[in-house]
Amino acid sequence: MFNNKLFILELNEINFNLIKKYINILPSFNKLLNENKLVETLSEDKLKNVEPWILWPSIHTGLSYDEHKLFNLNDYNKLKYEQIWEVLENKNLKVAAISPMNAKDNFGANSIYLPDPWSNNRVKGSFTMKILKKTTSYFVNNNAGNKKNFFMYLLLLICFFRYASPINYIDYFKIFLNSLSKKWFQSIFLDLLLFDFSKKFLKNNYNFVTLFLNGGAHIQHHYLFNSKLSKNNKNKSWYLNEKYDPVKDIYRYYDRILGQALNLINKTNTRLIILTALSQDLVEEDIIYYRLKKHEDFFNKFNINFNRIDTLMSRDFKIFFDSIESLKKCEQDLNKVSINNKKIFSTKIYENFIFVQLIYKYEIDEGTIINFESKDLLALDFFDLVAVKNGMHNPKGYLIDTENKFEQNIYLKNINNKIIAEYS
Repeated sequence: MFNNKLFILELNEINFNLIKKYINILPSFNKLLNENKLVETLSEDKLKNVEPWILWPSIHTGLSYDEHKLFNLNDYNKLKYEQIWEVLENKNLKVAAISPMNAKDNFGANSIYLPDPWSNNRVKGSFTMKILKKTTSYFVNNNAGNKKNFFMYLLLLICFFRYASPINYIDYFKIFLNSLSKKWFQSIFLDLLLFDFSKKFLKNNYNFVTLFLNGGAHIQHHYLFNSKLSKNNKNKSWYLNEKYDPVKDIYRYYDRILGQALNLINKTNTRLIILTALSQDLVEEDIIYYRLKKHEDFFNKFNINFNRIDTLMSRDFKIFFDSIESLKKCEQDLNKVSINNKKIFSTKIYENFIFVQLIYKYEIDEGTIINFESKDLLALDFFDLVAVKNGMHNPKGYLIDTENKFEQNIYLKNINNKIIAEYS
């Protein structure tokens, strides 16, 4: 008999081969893997296309990159095809999309839609949902900086009292205390809050609910050397003490989330599918990630003209212009900015904006100078350390379905078609 209630838990980039190494402390994952088949998924052949903002739209549209053409984060407005939520909503089903990566705002009046933290899309839902979007966006995009906005903490508190489940209050308290000295717990706090937020839609008989969680991917990228996956490579002591294992920390809280999800789907007769889209491998070279912390101030210092700047994930951003002349001039200037004769930025020109990535990957100290023509700036005035890169993308992903209807080595684009076919 077909079950028309489905919860898709999108655990971005999580390594199930690594989950198995911690399985003795992950009872919910242990139960799930013992009772269901672990399926490997396939994605893009070209490594440059193995990016989450490309692969998740493939799952949501049933299209490969060559078909949907979404290459950068926040390219969603270019999408010309229906996403899975639209298709199912047109079948008079109640849908809720919670933080889906790089999704276009094509949701009907009866849908619930909370945009991902990097998106400028509008919330489809209550006023407190708008506060939740503003709050998650702020903390995700300011994770690298040390200065925090007190008002945003007040908004986070409002979201907590509105959406946090009492069953998790003790966990939230522990996570908050840990976050004071271990900043990766901030990602854990936000993921748990988003899961608690999603519960209301599972309890209120929504037919199709998707929840995207990125904390695990973020932590793996930054701290995979401290996990059980790494035998030889370890992070330097100035970056992270070897006694800590942030990957274990996020996996344990994901296990708690999974346990509550399994309990909830049993009570509500809901099918659960877990997707990762891709996974991660250990990097083979030392790469340090930085991000600009004062984008507008930085470019104004160098008299670079622009209309506006949209910040994206980590070190990426878009610079928009009123004229093609200003765009081309800025692109030329960006390629002249350097540290120790090494370029700082990579650029790619689009119709009215430049996609920019901060590519400088070497250690910066108090005397490091940014050079541009005759002007110099202290790098630490404008750069924040994001992380020492530990994990790189692997096109292999994972899927678990509590109804076990998927075959091994399925392509991501075919997942969409298989789900929609069942609702027909």
